[in-house]
Amino acid sequence: MNIVLLTWNPDKFFVSDRQWNREIRQIQDCGFLYAQWSTGNNRKTIKPDDVAFLLRQGRDRGIVAKGIITTDVFQEPTWEEDVDEDALKNYAEVTWTSMVPIEKRLTIETLKTTFPNASWSPFASGTTVDPLIHEQLLAIWDQTVHASGLSYPHQSNVRRTLRASNTLIEHQNGSCYACKIDSNAMYQTAPTQLLSSYRGPGDNAEVALCPNCLTVATANGAHLSIAELEQRIAITF
Repeated sequence: MNIVLLTWNPDKFFVSDRQWNREIRQIQDCGFLYAQWSTGNNRKTIKPDDVAFLLRQGRDRGIVAKGIITTDVFQEPTWEEDVDEDALKNYAEVTWTSMVPIEKRLTIETLKTTFPNASWSPFASGTTVDPLIHEQLLAIWDQTVHASGLSYPHQSNVRRTLRASNTLIEHQNGSCYACKIDSNAMYQTAPTQLLSSYRGPGDNAEVALCPNCLTVATANGAHLSIAELEQRIAITF
């Protein structure tokens, strides 16, 4: 297992306090928050199941979230406005499983004092942490979360999600198995970038689900079978 530092500079990618607190509440309610994050120049050493820490840069520096990498690194056009729109950037999907208010972060001063030989000023996102400090870093993060007064669902219930295979997506004609929404038509997003594989308890095979259906299927810890998911969605639609 690797521990990866993903970086966030709020001066370049603004997130309001209201949105940040809303994301904290979502993790408390559901146990996870799906996201996609830049991995800088790192394309080879980041793998699914690696632990990710979100290191806030610029002002109020420190670690503010922890999660699990859920895909291999892939390339997509960058969101940055001052970069060539055709330029590709490395990304990985991450499931955030704990997050703290910015003012209760694991501060950069604490990191430097506790781990003086580690580098806490990476030039880009996607750097890996020295394995010698893994155990202590994880412990200090748990202490930070506890000190913040927040609690999160037991992480053994958080399922690692993987992008659906091309074969599975083609079999479903690019649509979500449960709600039947065509991701390309609805969201103008290729199904290979949106659909995730899922197999519920008692199911005989995996299916490809959109993020909305996947969230419903895995919310509150107990995963639904495909039949249960379809029944719940039928009530809505």
